[in-house]
Amino acid sequence: MDPEPYRGFSGPEPLPVALEQELANLARMIALSRGEASFSCAVYRHPSVRNQVLERLARQSAAGRVIELPPRTDDIYGFVREHLAASESPAAIHLAGLDSLLQPDRDRQRVLQSLNASRELWEAFACPWILWTPEHTEPLLARHAPDLWSYRSHRFDFSMPHHTEAPSSGERPSTGTHPAHNFMLAANLTEDAKQLRIAELQRRLLETASDAPSKTTGGRRVGWLREAAQLLVHSGQPDRALKHLNEAHKNTKGKGEKAATLGDMARIYRSQGRVDEALEMHQEQVSAYEALGDTRSRAVTLGDIARIYVDKGRVDEALEMHQERLSVFDDLGDQAATAQTLWSQGLIHLQENRWSKARALLDRSYRILTQIGRLDGICAVGASLGPLLFTAGQPEQGLTILERSRDGYQQLGQEAETRQVEALIEQIRAQNPPAEGPPPANVPES
Repeated sequence: MDPEPYRGFSGPEPLPVALEQELANLARMIALSRGEASFSCAVYRHPSVRNQVLERLARQSAAGRVIELPPRTDDIYGFVREHLAASESPAAIHLAGLDSLLQPDRDRQRVLQSLNASRELWEAFACPWILWTPEHTEPLLARHAPDLWSYRSHRFDFSMPHHTEAPSSGERPSTGTHPAHNFMLAANLTEDAKQLRIAELQRRLLETASDAPSKTTGGRRVGWLREAAQLLVHSGQPDRALKHLNEAHKNTKGKGEKAATLGDMARIYRSQGRVDEALEMHQEQVSAYEALGDTRSRAVTLGDIARIYVDKGRVDEALEMHQERLSVFDDLGDQAATAQTLWSQGLIHLQENRWSKARALLDRSYRILTQIGRLDGICAVGASLGPLLFTAGQPEQGLTILERSRDGYQQLGQEAETRQVEALIEQIRAQNPPAEGPPPANVPES
């Protein structure tokens, strides 16, 4: 489809500042990548924002070719190949309409596995191609198209609400793949799926070990190393994960990616009890993000530091750090990160037996997540909030929230979490009337 349908505005309506900056990042990437194949995701929540961004790119002559995928498309690459003339050399290829292909009545796994299998064929197009991805479909891509997911060079975030005021101080949102951008990755795979994916990544790393270094293969190897490390952590092999991350950090050129890899290593160190080393690494991360002007990634890293402060018993400092994060995420209009930070604060108060404060913060987090439709977050926060409501004399509301978490985990394919919440529901039903004191829950870490 030609960009023309996105020209229906009377003028270039301004976007919130954070989205304007992300638009500039996207336009810059397209301009700098002419003649080179690359894959990026552009994440959005509202189709109107996607359309407006494409219209703005078209006005700058930077849109390239916009292709709308029909609802019954199974082979995305084949459809694009058929509808893009061999003589065409667009500045970029934008693929819109993925949401219509991933409706519940479609074989979503088949569509995404087909897309995953075609990952290397896209290099035939000597230009960047951008998959416009509704926010709620990201976990599906990560799970069912893992090779393609690890290939992405950029992630452009247009998911903030259109009406939200954004900062005026010139912050540059991150286009990396920081863990704050999603709740669901390796932890959500079955053990068999993890091992199969690890084996596949190891094979690819061995096949490319002797390749001459290049921007393309180097970037892919770093992505594979980081993904394998994450899977190894969730398979109980942290030492192997650290070896992969050390190699990734050594071979990463970009300062932001280096900082993110450092954070991956620090989180493993913390899990091993090496909290001082982890804290030092995270502080180095913060310095790197400050130098880059990346306020979002800096705020995310402050969350890692806050968790270490809790480990050290420095609870008040941790809460202050989370409060600073809240201010940043509110300014950026990042509701998902705001909800996650409120959850973190709520869990600290919960661990300190401050039930009313914990309940108020978790309630705020839950309401935001419900408003933006983040099922993964709704499940996690609900598992903490439900028992609190029960012990506060609201048993029906508490059970309703827990049942929603159970059903959501089941929908997401997270069997262990489903069983845990079901056991919690049964435990709570056995306590009638509600018992006074702490809620009957194993508090997860945010």
